[in-house]
Amino acid sequence: MIPCFLDDLRPEFLRAIGLKGVTWRGRKVLVVVGPNAVGKSMFRRVFCTFLKKRNLEVIHLSQEGRGDGGFIRAMVYGDEGREATSVISAKTLVNGLRTSRGRESNHVLLYDEPEIGMAEEMQAGAAQWLAEELRSWPDKLSGIVVMTHSRYFVRELVRLPKSKFICLGGGHPTADAWLDREIEPVGPKDVIELGLRTFRRLSKILK
Repeated sequence: MIPCFLDDLRPEFLRAIGLKGVTWRGRKVLVVVGPNAVGKSMFRRVFCTFLKKRNLEVIHLSQEGRGDGGFIRAMVYGDEGREATSVISAKTLVNGLRTSRGRESNHVLLYDEPEIGMAEEMQAGAAQWLAEELRSWPDKLSGIVVMTHSRYFVRELVRLPKSKFICLGGGHPTADAWLDREIEPVGPKDVIELGLRTFRRLSKILK
């Protein structure tokens, strides 16, 4: 079981990302949502740091890794100059779980926006595939974290046993509330400003 890392985080940090009082002992599937520029990247980095301090390997698959250059990026994610983004996303999803099944030590699998580049039909199929695969739980998988903007992934994964839904920034305490929410347009300039404010606030807290 993944240690309940949230218990070790500073209360100010938890409040800043809308997680005051959240715990998830005994949960194995963590589904994380939230609007852009609310602090998901910061949450992911802190999450990985705390798990690594507990000697748990983190198999971390995200857009950040796909954006890095070099041999490792090419081996893990492929070449977006030759393959469609959706194909690379599908391969990343499949290969991540395949890697998990082959591990001989306890680890955590983290997918950050596995739906990148996928049309809705592909998102629906990918979410169904992942949920079905997790019903046959890998032997050494301590837990899985999926950070997503996709309704399809949320809808499928919260149905799994021992799942936990978290909405960063607050506003939607349950998966049903998030799925049924009314979409309010946010302009690009507002996103940029929100991102700057969030970065400054969280950086100050973490220091």
